[in-house]
Amino acid sequence: MLVSIHDFKESTSDNDRTVQMALKELDAREMGYVMLNLSEEDREIIIRNMSERGWKLLEDEMISLEKIAVQQRKDRATKFFLQQLTKHSKSSKER
Repeated sequence: MLVSIHDFKESTSDNDRTVQMALKELDAREMGYVMLNLSEEDREIIIRNMSERGWKLLEDEMISLEKIAVQQRKDRATKFFLQQLTKHSKSSKER
């Protein structure tokens, strides 16, 4: 079962570390699709775990993707990101 981005709403070191590890698994284009599929509240979870430069690059990617993004692609990217969160969440809890 996949975790939800809402599971990481609280900014704790474990939550933030898990999100950061999952972010490393996706390139800017994939993460752009994910971000387009998230609410503003959920986007904040991602943004707080990125550098200012990384966020700016992602924001630019989102602007270009917004014009061509199709729902199926956004859904696939979001599912992959949630799989990465699930994987890293389990490994964090095993420590």
